[in-house]
Amino acid sequence: MFRQMALILTAVAMLFLLMACDLLYIFPPVDYAVHSALKLEPTVQMVSGLRFYDAAMGKAFSFEPDAVFFLGNSLVRRNMDNDNNIRLIPDTLICTDKSFLAASIAAQKLYFAANGDIYTVSFWGTQLQNLTPENADTLYHPALSSDNRYLTMIREGKINRLDLQTGERVEINNSPSAEYAVYRSDLDKYYFYSVYDNILTGVGLYRCDADGAGSTMIMRESGPYPTLGVSNNRRFYGLLSKPYVRVNDTNKLRIYDSANGTIREVEVCSAFAFSPTGADIYVSQKVYSATNIARINLETGEKQMLFDGILSSERYFYPIWEITPRVDGEYIYFRGFTYKYNSPYD
Repeated sequence: MFRQMALILTAVAMLFLLMACDLLYIFPPVDYAVHSALKLEPTVQMVSGLRFYDAAMGKAFSFEPDAVFFLGNSLVRRNMDNDNNIRLIPDTLICTDKSFLAASIAAQKLYFAANGDIYTVSFWGTQLQNLTPENADTLYHPALSSDNRYLTMIREGKINRLDLQTGERVEINNSPSAEYAVYRSDLDKYYFYSVYDNILTGVGLYRCDADGAGSTMIMRESGPYPTLGVSNNRRFYGLLSKPYVRVNDTNKLRIYDSANGTIREVEVCSAFAFSPTGADIYVSQKVYSATNIARINLETGEKQMLFDGILSSERYFYPIWEITPRVDGEYIYFRGFTYKYNSPYD
């Protein structure tokens, strides 16, 4: 997620791989991952043959029902019914942020970081524009406000906000340093994630005023491999620490509701994703050996089991480490490792 963190964690993972051959069973290459999907309407059912993730292309995003967008060195669109890739940006642009891609569904525009600046381009590769041509530093982690008028980005830990209607850009003197931030125009406040203490300790969610004053920690998650998420309406904020080796009590997802200040906890969680169409969140939890997928309505608390993690009488998912809902909410894509029952890692 964070650039320095990625380097350190990559080195740690490589060290573990070299320690013992049996650890290869826990850390297989990403290409060995099992990709699958669930069709949610009218009834929940497993779907095969839908190719959504592609490790070689970069991180996958759903902004149109019939397409997947990949953020890697470049920005690529692929139609779901074929393998035709459409490169959306020229070769002269290299994406400098491979984790965060913002999108306005209504305007069909993407916002991304490349060559140190923030750009926008249409879903089909037209209307390419540098939004920060006067910038002299590296900008990264773009995020849209819920009304799509403001775009936040980070420069050396400082939150920048660009008014997409007027072109005005402001930078606030936030403390602590920010890694990802969203602007709540209805509250005139920022919610942002920051490394807590140091990158091996954890990440915290903070709130501050529009001028950077009044910074308050809302919640924090200790441990390695932090994953964060923000709901489309910017009401809910998720924070999960997920060690790769085991899914246990240390894998606790915390979800903050900015409407009432409450924090919900989901135990033994390995992955989560907010629904693009409502107040639901999809979570994967460990039950016995397998990791399942459930849907929780964050307003009512109602929970529905969607997939128990069992593929067959012999194989199960452990862990499911990524969940991506389709933009229309009719499908969810997910991936993880599968193992045989009675393995030494049950």
